[in-house]
Amino acid sequence: MKLYIYGFIPANVASETKIRETLKHVAGNTDCRDLVVTLYLSVRSKRMGGRAYVRQWIRANRLHPKGGHMSEFSRAEIPGDLPQQFKLIRMMLSPRLCEYPRTEMDGYLWRHTYNGFYDHLAHLFAHELHHYQRHHLGLHPHKGEHSANQWAHDHVTALGYSIRSEKLQRKKQKRQSQRPVSLAAVFNPADFDASALPGTLNGALKRAHLMLSPAAQKKYIADKLEHFNHLRSLSPGDELYVTFDPNRMYEHQTVSIVRIMRKNSVRIIIRTQDGKEWRWPMAWLRQISP
Repeated sequence: MKLYIYGFIPANVASETKIRETLKHVAGNTDCRDLVVTLYLSVRSKRMGGRAYVRQWIRANRLHPKGGHMSEFSRAEIPGDLPQQFKLIRMMLSPRLCEYPRTEMDGYLWRHTYNGFYDHLAHLFAHELHHYQRHHLGLHPHKGEHSANQWAHDHVTALGYSIRSEKLQRKKQKRQSQRPVSLAAVFNPADFDASALPGTLNGALKRAHLMLSPAAQKKYIADKLEHFNHLRSLSPGDELYVTFDPNRMYEHQTVSIVRIMRKNSVRIIIRTQDGKEWRWPMAWLRQISP
């Protein structure tokens, strides 16, 4: 495992030596030969968290985040001793700004209480290590975020770190009737043979209506809605690929997520490589797998 630390380490809170010892302690016997970890210590933001990019190999040009809450480190130095390809865990903490004991809620309705900085660091790394073990080492099959939280809690408390984690119950909400989603709301000409469709978006949509049976249209819409739910589960800063742009300006380019919109929206706010932000149809995007 290679660890790179960026940012300011307050001497009264932490030390580089102890940080390295903590991650090594948590990793234990895990085979980390292919793992690179970046730890960002922010002096501006109290937004903390981690992300594991472990499904596919990563190269040096993707070491640092391009956007999202870690974007203050997007221009950080890229080490010269990086492997040619690796699996990546990014983490960000704010030891200078945050006071411990600290209680916070994550996006999966788990409430975590950390007695100190190293307890926080250990749990955050263990959570992301669970994903690394699952996707790279074949452990924890079919397990997700809740399993990662539970495993991280059990693992680091067994090692002597002081944390408390509790999964809260989601409040039941009354179901609201939703308008049926039309083919037009989810249509992407790139899903079809270009030679079979007219050049304009409206013309292509009309042709698709004729090409697809009612059953085929229903399945197409259902597949797109499932795709939308997946995109909504991603985080700001995650990268997407533009499969279609009627103006051909951003087609086949990489963009980053700025913000997820309301649940029923068929759009998502993205930032293109020229720095502009757009409410882009999710049907015209696909994920770049980490």
